[in-house]
Parts: sequence; C-alpha cells; structure tokens
Amino acid sequence: MMQYRFIKISDNKNPKDFVIDITRMKDIRIRTSILYSKYLDYLDGLGNWREVFDILEKDYSSYCCYRCELESYQEAVKMQQELVKFYNTKLAHNKP
Repeated sequence: MMQYRFIKISDNKNPKDFVIDITRMKDIRIRTSILYSKYLDYLDGLGNWREVFDILEKDYSSYCCYRCELESYQEAVKMQQELVKFYNTKLAHNKP
C-alpha cells in the first residue's frame, strides 16, 4: 500500500475553478512549487501545458484535501475523480 495525498488547487476569486493533483510527497508545498516551476518552464517554451497552469497564473491557494493508502496509481486516479465530483456537487449547492 502506498500513501497518496490529494491537493486541491483553486482560484481564490472563483472557487469553482479548481484542480485536484495527486502526489505521494509528504510536503504538499514542495509539490505545489514543482508545479509552479513547470508552469514557468512552459512559459519559456519548455514542457507541455497542464490544466493546473490556468489556475497557477491567477491568485491561487492549495491544501491537502484528502489522503489515503491505495494499492495503485489507477486507484488514486479513481479517487481523484470522486473528489472532483464531490467538490463540484458541494460548490453547486453554495450560493454565489
């Protein structure tokens, strides 16, 4: 079993704009910094575009929204999809 952390990275001005990143790193600040570095590399013409870059160019925040032990990365992807559905449902019920 491997422990996975799920990081919710969201736009502070529009909370409905978010992504959930999967990591095995213990410190999510390091993972967020790596994503931001990859975003800067992308701006310099290196690397590929990722969905999270749309949020990283704005006023964003991040936190570990869930962690658990799973057998494989495929299970982590399924959990990520469930978390996205959960937060979309939760945000849909909130008044603007």
